[in-house]
Amino acid sequence: MKAIAFNISPEQRDWLAIANLGKHHIKVIAKKIGPNSLSAVKGMDVLLDLNNSVINSSIVRILALFGVKYIATSAENTNNIDLKAAARMGIEVANLRFLELDPKHRFNQTIANINLWAACRCMEKVCCQEISL
Repeated sequence: MKAIAFNISPEQRDWLAIANLGKHHIKVIAKKIGPNSLSAVKGMDVLLDLNNSVINSSIVRILALFGVKYIATSAENTNNIDLKAAARMGIEVANLRFLELDPKHRFNQTIANINLWAACRCMEKVCCQEISL
C-alpha cells in the first residue's frame, strides 16, 4: 500500500522505516497536515497520523477526493479525527487497542493495521471504527 505521514520527526521516520521493513511505500512530509500540504496525498491509500494531527471534516473530504481510503493513527483515541466525516466518506480509521508506552511498538502496531487492510482483514474495532450516523 502507499501511505503518507505528515509532521514526522527524523527519529519517528527511523522507527517507521524499521516497523515497515520496506513492505509499504511510505512518503514522509516534515510539515503539518493542512490545506496547503494536502496535494501530497494524491495517489496514496493511507494517511498515517503519528502525532495527533487535527483531521477535521474539511481535511477528510479532501483526503477522500484524492483517493485515501484509510487513516491509521498511532494513538489509542481518535479525538483528533472527525470519525463521522470519515465514515460518510468511506474512509476507515484504525487506532491502537491500548496506548503502548514505547513509541517503537506503537509504530509496529500502526504498520500491522496497514498490513491487515492490505490483506483485506480487520481486527475487531481496531481496524475498522464503527460510527453511528
